[in-house]
Amino acid sequence: MKVQSKKDALLDDIVGHDWRQTSAVNSTAAAKLVPVALRDLMSTDEEARDKAYHQMTTVVWHQGTLYPIAADALAFLVRMLGLGEELPLGADFHVAYLVALFSLSARGASLGHQGCGEVKVGEQVLSVVQTGEAVEVCLDFLRSRQGTDAKQNILVALSQTVPTSVVVESLLFDASLASLWQRLLAMDYDHVWATFETLGESHDDGSTSNG
Repeated sequence: MKVQSKKDALLDDIVGHDWRQTSAVNSTAAAKLVPVALRDLMSTDEEARDKAYHQMTTVVWHQGTLYPIAADALAFLVRMLGLGEELPLGADFHVAYLVALFSLSARGASLGHQGCGEVKVGEQVLSVVQTGEAVEVCLDFLRSRQGTDAKQNILVALSQTVPTSVVVESLLFDASLASLWQRLLAMDYDHVWATFETLGESHDDGSTSNG
């Protein structure tokens, strides 16, 4: 009997999840779009991944505001980080970026920052990324062979969601990530957000110049 891959198991769970219940205070459109977008984020087709990414930044998060479906979506995004080599080449950045985006926005919402969404939604999202399992997946990702740009996004997320001591060991063999981590620790929330935006812009510029 063939053993099911982690990716196939994740796809099955995405399809089997009751998205209508979690998006009841969001929209019925979200219940249809989010599972498809999550699936396509793991596609080998770059165009499909790009479309899925833009859907996620419209239906789950939009102009700084997190919607109620974000917590459920984030749980699946964290599992994607744990796919290792089953995650298609190039997919790691979008997945890591969304994890950081939702985590940072959730932190802002929990702090009562205007425009980040309801405090309750922020707390629900933070409760997902702060679980022991999620933190361990993120730390394993930092120790993996995935791209540096993607790892930088995960560092940004962790800087706002977990005790700083749990991250240090994962950075011992990467001087650039260790340096970024130290800078993040010295920043307040607004400066961390600005750094996150700069990292995203740098990646986009690099992608354009390499195309």
